[in-house]
Amino acid sequence: MSPLQTAHDAKRTSAEGRRNARRRTAGFAGKCLLVSREDAFIEGMQRAASGAGWDCASSDDPRDSLRRAFLHCFGLAIVDIAPTLHRQLLSDLFRILNGASGGLVIAYDRRADPETELWARQNGAWLYVPGVADWDSLSTACAEARRLHERKSKQDTLGASV
Repeated sequence: MSPLQTAHDAKRTSAEGRRNARRRTAGFAGKCLLVSREDAFIEGMQRAASGAGWDCASSDDPRDSLRRAFLHCFGLAIVDIAPTLHRQLLSDLFRILNGASGGLVIAYDRRADPETELWARQNGAWLYVPGVADWDSLSTACAEARRLHERKSKQDTLGASV
């Protein structure tokens, strides 16, 4: 085998390794980020998401959730968008979750305000949940998000739609 062919094989193998590493990072991420300032709400979200098979991490601070989104790949985030002064941080969080890992965002709004719904959808929320928490329906949404990520993972692996 010629040195040129060996160098070519090494380069090809290295590129395949980088592609596979990227797929692991950007593919199905079984982690779910829960963002709320209320412990009872986080507990309810955690029951709903873990029941659908998600590995949950929680944050009660928008800045902390933004940092976590930079450091980890989350396939799903459930964000309590209660009246807050941190709209810009939450907007950045939505964009990071949607862009980097293809994560889905469920925006939960206890007030069911039409302006807040518009804001959430404009910032990339996959699902907007208005009103009082119904953990069963949220659990169903979490299960659907998991199925979507599994399908996307198969599509990325095979290179074609499944």
